[in-house]
Amino acid sequence: MDYLTNKTCPRVQSKEYLFLDQSAGTLFVVHTIGWVTASLFTLLSCLLTFWLICQHVRNYSKPDEQRLIIRLLMMVPIYTIFDLLSFFFLKQSIYFTTIRDAYQAASVLAFFNLLLEYLGSSESIRIIKLSRISSTPSPFPFCCFTFNPSKHRLLLPGLKLGVLQYVLVLYLTTFTALILQFLGIYCKESWSIYFPQIHLVSVQTVSSLIANLCLNFFFQAVKEDLSRYKLVLKDICINWALFFVTYQEHALAIAVFAGFIEPTDYMTADSISTSIQSVLISIEFFFISVLQLKAFSVAEYISSDKDDDNSIPYTALEVLLDALNPIDTITDLVYVVGFIFVHMILRRAEPVQPPHKIRRLSSVRSSTASLPMRRTETESDLIPIISIVDLSDSSKFSDK
Repeated sequence: MDYLTNKTCPRVQSKEYLFLDQSAGTLFVVHTIGWVTASLFTLLSCLLTFWLICQHVRNYSKPDEQRLIIRLLMMVPIYTIFDLLSFFFLKQSIYFTTIRDAYQAASVLAFFNLLLEYLGSSESIRIIKLSRISSTPSPFPFCCFTFNPSKHRLLLPGLKLGVLQYVLVLYLTTFTALILQFLGIYCKESWSIYFPQIHLVSVQTVSSLIANLCLNFFFQAVKEDLSRYKLVLKDICINWALFFVTYQEHALAIAVFAGFIEPTDYMTADSISTSIQSVLISIEFFFISVLQLKAFSVAEYISSDKDDDNSIPYTALEVLLDALNPIDTITDLVYVVGFIFVHMILRRAEPVQPPHKIRRLSSVRSSTASLPMRRTETESDLIPIISIVDLSDSSKFSDK
């Protein structure tokens, strides 16, 4: 209980453990094993992930889907590398975990947008498809209940708001932690109520639970219609990478708080917790990178017509700039801030949802060459590969 009410930030009084400090004796041996293990699994994870990213870059046939897939795949190298750096430089770990958490938030939103893209290329198509789902079981822990997506007009915007709030909360809390650490009042080593860490982490945990629940509700509603996209494997990868490791980190923090992890003469309990988390993450993300080879396989994006001269290839730089362009994440954040403060608090009209059909490659290509093209049946006109006819207007083409 003293750990919860302690007003003093704990410090290592006798010695400070430094990178490759052999004077630490047994601690040096244990940490060397940890460094080698974490580095090896991080290297293997990155090699597998970069290989899969290269395959998507070479077969960039569906930009609206693959840009989100590449963004999700980049989660593995970013998370493992920055977590490994926090293991090497324990005193500066908060700066590395801040960058890691910022990308994690963007990845959560990317997965939700990928599910939306699978469901339909426009809002009208998604609403029509959801209206056809009469009943579906609720996710854990509401497994005993069912819900009807077709009867909830605000289901889609409500779920998206639940995901976006996590992105906003995570950015705000991590940025706040960074500022407080710079000012010397954050005290990463303490979980006392007199220091901000326990309060910021509590807010993050509640927010992540809400976002995870919203993702699972949407996943349950569409998994039957989108079974061909291997959603179960994708869901395992994303929940493991984005949520389970976060809860694991919080569980280690509770172990520190409860006294199960005790400080030594060289390291604080929080530094020991960070080291354990880094080794676990490097191993777990290796298995995630293996699962991703199947979950995000490039097979469905490889064009069967290799002699099609109308396909416009993109360079690797163009694809990466397209995939990592943050403009859609920024517009989503602007929307959720406007929704909360303008619509919910000030009771004004709901802000307009920004469109996601951004021609991201038009800045490096001419407007006529911004999308891969294919010929129609008449071989006279070119139409974009990813163009989809709105289902509501399908009657216009019934006689053709």
